Amino acid sequence: MDVNPFIFRAYDVRGKVGIDITPEVFELVGRAYGTLVRRNRGRRVALGMDNRVTSPPLKEAFGQGVLSTGLDVVDIGVNTTPLLYFATAHWKLDGGATVTGSHNPVSDNGVKMIHAGAAPLTEDEIQGLLDTIRAGDFERGEGTRTARDPREEYFGAITKSVTLARPLKVVVDAG
Repeated sequence: MDVNPFIFRAYDVRGKVGIDITPEVFELVGRAYGTLVRRNRGRRVALGMDNRVTSPPLKEAFGQGVLSTGLDVVDIGVNTTPLLYFATAHWKLDGGATVTGSHNPVSDNGVKMIHAGAAPLTEDEIQGLLDTIRAGDFERGEGTRTARDPREEYFGAITKSVTLARPLKVVVDAG
């Protein structure tokens, strides 16, 4: 399968849905990412998505690719990128990914991938995913998928990290 090399950007993999970004492409990207994590001795990664209409099939395909490398996937559902970073670091996972179009037009979508500790993949590592796809040099195995919601722990961590000098008075104008 031909994969457009221009979807492999400095910080993520992204492009036009239905043209460059398809479930078939995302399965390959998931396999390449899973291979990278496995070769770094990883075993478990978080996987989430934003709420774009195109995200669920892309997340499913990416997840299947990751699972096919033998990694276990912790599915965190619909999330924000900071929530993915928190879950990956807080649960001491070996990496994480979120299918997100970020601030880009609705016709676009992509995937942000991180290492353990929420460290981003480097531009060279992202380009290396393309090399892995072209070579067909994937790790193989059978991973498992579990669902876990990090929101309560995330909100608790935020609440504990904020100390107010005095109580706040808040006014909401709904209209």
